[in-house]
Amino acid sequence: MCAEFVLRPSIQQCELPQRTRSSSQALVADVFWLIRLRWMVVSTFLVAAAAGWLGGDALKAGGIDLPARSFLLVAGILAVANVIFSLQAPRESGKGPEAHRAAGKSLLRQVAVDLVMLAVAVNRVGSVDTLICAVYLFHNALACIFFRNTVSFGVAVAGSLSYVAIVLLEFGGWIGPHSVFTRATFRQALFSEPLVLGAWLVSFVAVSLTMWYLVSTLAGRLRQRDEQLEQANRALVGMTEERERHMLHVTHELKAPFAAIQANAQLLQKGYCGELTPEARAVVDKISVRCQHLSGQIKEMLQLANLRSAMAAEAPHVPVDLAELSRRVIDALSTAATARAIRFNVSISPARVDGVPEHLHMLLSNILSNAIVYSYEGAEVSYACSTDDDGAVRIAVSDRGIGISEEHLARIFDEYFRTNAAAQHNRLSTGLGLAIARQVAETHGATIRVASEPGRGTTFTLEFPRPSFRER
Repeated sequence: MCAEFVLRPSIQQCELPQRTRSSSQALVADVFWLIRLRWMVVSTFLVAAAAGWLGGDALKAGGIDLPARSFLLVAGILAVANVIFSLQAPRESGKGPEAHRAAGKSLLRQVAVDLVMLAVAVNRVGSVDTLICAVYLFHNALACIFFRNTVSFGVAVAGSLSYVAIVLLEFGGWIGPHSVFTRATFRQALFSEPLVLGAWLVSFVAVSLTMWYLVSTLAGRLRQRDEQLEQANRALVGMTEERERHMLHVTHELKAPFAAIQANAQLLQKGYCGELTPEARAVVDKISVRCQHLSGQIKEMLQLANLRSAMAAEAPHVPVDLAELSRRVIDALSTAATARAIRFNVSISPARVDGVPEHLHMLLSNILSNAIVYSYEGAEVSYACSTDDDGAVRIAVSDRGIGISEEHLARIFDEYFRTNAAAQHNRLSTGLGLAIARQVAETHGATIRVASEPGRGTTFTLEFPRPSFRER
């Protein structure tokens, strides 16, 4: 059964090791989330205003009177405020104390404006005839998520006092009471009994503060757990980076000695130091093979480290003739293919992409080399390069080899991962070739599709985005 896996380019995959967001980044993201939520509120008020104008008579006959002008006014003020908040919002990529403070101030300003406009909406919709007072509880929950306990408690108290003030002002006749329900009698019953009205307001404040306590406690625990995880992640990232630096240092130190050992072994094999006995030649041959394998592993480790470096990420992308590059890669690997009696079936059409030529050469070399190594001897490897009608470039490399089982497809791009079948078929593999291919593909915005069937072969398909340059 043929299985397929798709590796799509993503920011998170390019960031190795992965890092959790800092608290400032999370707060900045909350700013933009609240702005997007407010646009939904604006849309709701606009829809309600339109319903009040278009279906006013029918709604009034049913006992509902929507204050269209008031809804339109609230929507307009919130929309203007949202535009201002968007322009003044800190950058979403912001880090550090300054970004944290700016995001906190922005959230406080937004919450303050929302509470003012909510007071207007409560009066126009019906402070006690409807359940609009529950929106204050929603604000309490948001405040607990955004802010620490002291600030969120202040928001909860401000919201509760705001609602109490509206109801008392309506009760004292300072502002006119309104309701979307024209046949409501609850207000009259409530306002006729001051003691009942007081119980209603005390109940609301009690529910509001209880809601704040429960949500703030849970949010505080989650925030503390998140901070602990972030600290642990920073420690792990530091340890990983230190280990990688140490490994790269050791790798650089070993590169020259292994090259010298390999060169001297070749001199011995060619007889420049005299004839070798069969036993001595066997030992030297083993040394040469082992040095060649380790030199290749060192080379791939350095390639992967260089691809992840900041300099590689900033390397300029230029127009690359992928068809010509494909021919060079095939020529370079023809000797390895001939050694295993592998035949090439090549179909190359003109194709151009934006990219770094050296990195693309590594990508194609690793994919095609894998096809040669894991094919059965005497089999055929297909290589096709083409351009779609929309300008996107597709490269497909198919082999007739050992294949990959479905449960292993998602891991073949991990460093040093090899299936048991692959390790038995090729003991000299480093397990880094596809990790290098993944890194190059992601930095070039390419997608890799892998379709495979154990015992029948594998197909790697590279899909490059349409190049941004214009052909002359």
